[in-house]
Amino acid sequence: MAFLPIKTKIRGPADSFHDASQDDIIDEALNLFRANCLFKNYEIKGGADRVLIYLTLFISECLVKNFENTSKRTQSK
Repeated sequence: MAFLPIKTKIRGPADSFHDASQDDIIDEALNLFRANCLFKNYEIKGGADRVLIYLTLFISECLVKNFENTSKRTQSK
């Protein structure tokens, strides 16, 4: 895994930058989520690609959990 810079004011193991005009790895994962879901094969060329894959999977799991919670709420009404 690569430690990539992210936009944050909280100190942690990854570097941080405060330039709002630049995209960090989280912004890139959110912007490219739909395109990345369509790939069957993905060539991993480095740590950043691996982080992007993990973030895409995490976003997918969050959407599944959110959909399950939403459907449970509408069924109980």
